[in-house]
Amino acid sequence: CDVKLWKFIQSAQKSLDVAIYDITHEKIVHELLVASKRIPVRIVVDRKQAKGEHSLVRLLIKGGADVKFGKQRGIMHDKFVVLDGKRLETGSFNYSTNAWRNNQENQVYLDDPTIVQRYAQQFEKMWQEAKPANADVATK
Repeated sequence: CDVKLWKFIQSAQKSLDVAIYDITHEKIVHELLVASKRIPVRIVVDRKQAKGEHSLVRLLIKGGADVKFGKQRGIMHDKFVVLDGKRLETGSFNYSTNAWRNNQENQVYLDDPTIVQRYAQQFEKMWQEAKPANADVATK
């Protein structure tokens, strides 16, 4: 899952919108930061999970990524990427070291315009409601 995801991220030409519950995978963080230097990258994460010992959200923020904490009831448990407004990655895969090393995970990549648009609209709603994150907030 991780290799496919970072190749997907590398293929972005215009934008990346990422909703992810848990992010501890260094290579995925690296690819998001590299992408953020050339295209708009917006990331919504779960506030509580971002405070975790192994979370790399602080690294994303310090690296200049545009990160917000999801504002919702319960946890922000989404796991999807909208690429260039035209393609989608989603599934059970958290962008974590534990997920790629130890778990049985799944992903699906879609380019159906109707489905991608629904995810893009959901992301936009999440983004508008989310709270801006900063490195100080993403600490224990």
